[in-house]
Amino acid sequence: MSEENNYHDWFRSTVNHKGVMVKQFSDVSQYFIRDAVNASHTLIDMGCAYGIATLPILEMHKNIVACDLSQEHLDILKQETPEKLLPYLTLKQGDFPYDFSFEKNSISGIHCSYIFNLMTAEAVSLALTHCFNWLIPGGKLYINAPTPYLNGLNFIDEFQRREANGEPFPGIIDKQSMASFIQQGLQEMMSTDGLLNFLHVFTKESLSKVLIEKGFLIDFSQYFDIKIPSQLDPLIGGNGKASIGIIARKP
Repeated sequence: MSEENNYHDWFRSTVNHKGVMVKQFSDVSQYFIRDAVNASHTLIDMGCAYGIATLPILEMHKNIVACDLSQEHLDILKQETPEKLLPYLTLKQGDFPYDFSFEKNSISGIHCSYIFNLMTAEAVSLALTHCFNWLIPGGKLYINAPTPYLNGLNFIDEFQRREANGEPFPGIIDKQSMASFIQQGLQEMMSTDGLLNFLHVFTKESLSKVLIEKGFLIDFSQYFDIKIPSQLDPLIGGNGKASIGIIARKP
C-alpha cells in the first residue's frame, strides 16, 4: 500500500517491506496505553515500527523498550522522540523471539501488534513462552493479529479443516500455498509493496487455546476491522472479523 494510492492516512509503510504500521489504535492497543499509567515495571513494544504505541507511554514518563527488526525504524523513533523523554526509552533491534532476552518477572506489559502473522508456529510458540517468563505476575500481553475471515482470503474452510484435525497452528499460509488461498487482488497488493511471502492468521479460539496452554489467562478478546479506505474492504475488510485483539494475563 503506497502513499501514491492515498492510503497514508491509514497506514505508514515500513522501510523493510515487512508490513505496514496501522495509524490507528485498536481497543487492545488503547488498553496497553491506558494500563501503562499504573505500570510498576518496564514495558515492551515489540515490533514497534515507528513507535505509534511507544510515544504515548514515554509521555507518561514510563520506561519502555521499543523493539523492532529494523534499525532504521528505531532510529526514526529516536529522532521523533522529544529529547526530554529519551531517558525513558530503550531501543533494541533484533528478530523476535530469537534475539531478545529479558529477566524473568521484570516486565509489566508487552504489546505485540501484527507481528505474530509474520512468524512460524515454532516462533510463535517460543515468543509466547518468552513473554510469559518475562512478565511479572499480573503482567499482560496485548496482541493484535489478522484472521482467516479477511475478505481477501479463501482460507476459512481449510483453517477449520486443519483445526478439526487437531493442528495447534492451523492458520499458516506459506509461499507454496499462497496462490490457493489468497485472492489475486490481495496478492497483487502484497507483491506491489513486497510485503509478504508468508502469512499466519488466527481466530480468537485458536490463539486463546495456545495462550492458555502457555499458562496465560484471557482477560479480553474481540474481533474487529481496522479503519480502511472503502476500496480496500473487499481485500482486507472482514465484516467486523478481519482482526483479533486479545489481552492475556500471567497469573
